[in-house]
Amino acid sequence: MRAVLHAHPDRWTVGLGEHLPPEERVRLRAALVGAALGLLAGRVPAIEEPHELVEDTAEQRDAIRAWRAQNAADIPGVLAAAFDGVVSGAFWVAPAIAVDGMALHFHAGWRLVVESERPVAGLEEIAATHGLRLHGAAT
Repeated sequence: MRAVLHAHPDRWTVGLGEHLPPEERVRLRAALVGAALGLLAGRVPAIEEPHELVEDTAEQRDAIRAWRAQNAADIPGVLAAAFDGVVSGAFWVAPAIAVDGMALHFHAGWRLVVESERPVAGLEEIAATHGLRLHGAAT
């Protein structure tokens, strides 16, 4: 099963962040990180280290520093740092956040990709709770 949760109504959103008002960036980030936390449902995931890092801009360097400074026990902080690294382009490949046969990947287009061996219970409710659009397979 593969599903995508979109935070922004426009499907073409890669690189859009710099054109969004700061409050909209904060809202979209909170929605995607909140949905990821909801999908994890209190379970501690295995989080893959990003391999290829891009440090061309100050935003990318800040995102990499924030990622490296995270405490693995602070799951909301780790998810936020992973999202910031992906959206800024600091991570060439999004780190996988995996638990119980499900993997989450943030995407530079302000979305969360959910891949699972089986349907994910509550996916539609989590999307609705966080104001996200759901595309793909559901429960």
